Amino acid sequence: MLEFENFHAHVYFDSESKNTALALREKIAKAFPELTLGRVWESCVGPHPCPSYQIAFGQSSFQSLISFLMQERASLDIFIHADTGADIVDHTQYVLWLGKSYALNLEKLK
Repeated sequence: MLEFENFHAHVYFDSESKNTALALREKIAKAFPELTLGRVWESCVGPHPCPSYQIAFGQSSFQSLISFLMQERASLDIFIHADTGADIVDHTQYVLWLGKSYALNLEKLK
């Protein structure tokens, strides 16, 4: 069985939910200071169909972070995937969604 060591979570937002997303980002930073929060992208970046920011985390934080996100995400949609270095597989097979799922622009990963 494949063991995943690293993950990314992408918190999606739009103009109406941006403040909610930024408030969640602050909560994450306080609750999980050991995690790496990426910059806030106010346009679509890479395969992501919405503005977003990334959370990079390891296996040791998986359970507590996912539980936190499930409880604190409000109406935000969050895309979570393994980070094995195989981008297409990571973004199509090793994924979880909290909230609504979206079609990704996989051409950006080729």
